Amino acid sequence: MKRLLASSLAFALLLAACGGGEREAPPTPSPSPAAPAAPTSRCPDPDPGFCAFALELEQALQRGDPEFFLRNARYEDVNCPPEPHEVEACVGKPAGAAAQGIAMSALTVVGSGTVGEGTLASAVTYRSSLTNLFRNAQPQQADRFGDGSARVYAVGLAKETGRKRSIVVTAILPRGRTAIHFTSDRVQGKWVIVSVAQVSPHPNSLPAHMTAGYDWKMWGP
Repeated sequence: MKRLLASSLAFALLLAACGGGEREAPPTPSPSPAAPAAPTSRCPDPDPGFCAFALELEQALQRGDPEFFLRNARYEDVNCPPEPHEVEACVGKPAGAAAQGIAMSALTVVGSGTVGEGTLASAVTYRSSLTNLFRNAQPQQADRFGDGSARVYAVGLAKETGRKRSIVVTAILPRGRTAIHFTSDRVQGKWVIVSVAQVSPHPNSLPAHMTAGYDWKMWGP
């Protein structure tokens, strides 16, 4: 596994307020309910199974339900490095200890690209980031992208594999419009989230290096 490094500043941007607390084992991904026979008009993707997953994700956003995202995530195994603090999921663990986490990154748009850092984050940190998203979204605010609630904005199909998808969620947070990319893949017959990237401020157009490998379609009204 390629190790991703993170600074406390990057995760302050990603989580806004990441609470401490004890570590817990990541939940086991569970199958999603049966997929509809065909995609709905809201979901522009041709894969009905993915559309079912994306629609469930949208409903979880509307409920403010972080547990959906934890249940439907793929966690990677890692042996903690000699400096365990370099991998967020290893904080508080000795070097060589086993840990699990999901790839997360916090990116800032600069010109036509982004800068930022990432890490393998524990389930606790992942839950904290989602809880803060739901707590801090400002539905009463609005801009040319729409209101400030957390909602699905677009989906992208990876050109290289023809299988991976990126679900872009957007929301207005206290520091402005933000986009969150939930990269998803089909693992053992079910769709799961494999990585998360927060991009702020939400760009007028998605950065080229994040879009070049995807065919993008807007989510329906």
